[in-house]
Amino acid sequence: SAKFCWEGVIEESLLPLTAYPRGEVRNEALQIVNWRSRKRSGSVSAIEKALEHEDGMTRFFAAEGLALLGRKDGLSVLLSSVELLPELDLRRRAIKALGALGDQQALDLLLGFINESGHALQEEAAEALGHMSHTDQSENVFKILSKLAQGSYGVALSAMKGLRYFNTDQAWNKLRERYQDSSWVVRQHIA
Repeated sequence: SAKFCWEGVIEESLLPLTAYPRGEVRNEALQIVNWRSRKRSGSVSAIEKALEHEDGMTRFFAAEGLALLGRKDGLSVLLSSVELLPELDLRRRAIKALGALGDQQALDLLLGFINESGHALQEEAAEALGHMSHTDQSENVFKILSKLAQGSYGVALSAMKGLRYFNTDQAWNKLRERYQDSSWVVRQHIA
């Protein structure tokens, strides 16, 4: 598959496809270019260009790719995608990309999902919230995740994942405490 090819030659074939008229082809090529930009030091210029495309899905994939590279160029696209995209899986991907950015502008959105019990995006939001460990709200975020991590399933497991992004003694101690839990699910998750 072109995605995994080590050779830079494949870029010559892939990059023009990111501007292809048919959306399915364009968006698939863009997702491959996104992956290659992270894993194979591929070109970012096509992703930047796609962020300005008229098609909303193309803009989403470009914003996601840039976010996973740590670039905030598509932050507004991701924030609106979480609310507007029709497919739940894509909305989950938007939350994960927002988490990877760790930008405080996403904090209120993530807290909204966290505070709505049973929301379809609550688990992704809990993990993404952990990336806010470097913001001025880190103390509040730590308290929220510590409280959520007290359970044994779903959002609690995601909150445990979120705590690891703090990478502090306090966070790791919380996780170590859970390793003694009576639930094998929690112990396995922590391990």
